[in-house]
Amino acid sequence: MAYEATHSLAFEYDRHQAQLSPQLRQLIDDGLAIDRTHYLDAQGTAASARAEFPLWMRGWDALLAPSAPGAAPLGLHATGDPLFSRIWTLLGVPTITLPGASAYNGLPIGVQLICGVGADEPLLAIARWAEPFIRDLSAYPP
Repeated sequence: MAYEATHSLAFEYDRHQAQLSPQLRQLIDDGLAIDRTHYLDAQGTAASARAEFPLWMRGWDALLAPSAPGAAPLGLHATGDPLFSRIWTLLGVPTITLPGASAYNGLPIGVQLICGVGADEPLLAIARWAEPFIRDLSAYPP
């Protein structure tokens, strides 16, 4: 992701770096440290994982996973750490995040449902079914 961001945002980085957020500048700086050979090797690993993912999903309608390592951040400056969603983006599979339990500060802790490639409509149906159960998690104290 960092490598691709570096190449996609090269113009902005070169001409408007001061206007980029510190997080985005750091991501681009990290991408500058990645050489093309390493990137191409990673792309090969990603292609293998995409080919194997249907086997991992065999027998399951959806996966349930945390959306982020913690609760939603306070305020509107960020959406939270995307670490737990990056793999699904890399695999090209549909996901949906639903608010689950609440953290001590009252902010939601999201959970995501994941389906196989092209299973957008089944994912939405599963989310409609699961949402009341996941929402009810917030009724229980930590």
